[in-house]
Amino acid sequence: MTITTGPWKAYKASFGWSVRSSAGDRLAQELTEADARLIAAAPELLEALEQLGNACMLVTLAGKAQDRETFRKQLENAREIIARAVEVKS
Repeated sequence: MTITTGPWKAYKASFGWSVRSSAGDRLAQELTEADARLIAAAPELLEALEQLGNACMLVTLAGKAQDRETFRKQLENAREIIARAVEVKS
């Protein structure tokens, strides 16, 4: 499976909201703002979840303090990306 590389950007268009890749390719159109923002966050969300999964594995296997700090940072990063994805700007 091939995934279009990020970042992706949500923008207001005349027919609703759209999402484009960094190369300018239209990935989705005629969306609500909330859906467009969530779709646009997909590459970052995937990366954050992959990193979080790796950090969880380190904590599970080793349980070292530095691994717990890595886990905490990755969890915080994932939460920030999720917050940006679901934030509704007025």
